Amino acid sequence: MDYQGATAQDDNSSIELNYHAKNVYLVAGGTGTVTVIRDGKSTALPISGPPTSHQIVSGDRVASGTLEVRLTKGLQVYSFTYG
Repeated sequence: MDYQGATAQDDNSSIELNYHAKNVYLVAGGTGTVTVIRDGKSTALPISGPPTSHQIVSGDRVASGTLEVRLTKGLQVYSFTYG
């Protein structure tokens, strides 16, 4: 991790995120796959190119939860935002 973000050092890199929001977004860049695990279900999101915002939770109402965000080696994560 540096002042701008974090770079996955291997394919076992992950972030655990507790949230309270309707929508959750992740800003990530590089080339690889982000796998989001929520309520026991996983969703794979291919990433390619410069840092871009990706919606990883879409809800009808505000809810609390925990996400496990798994990253493949070399992916860069900059921020999480909420809506």
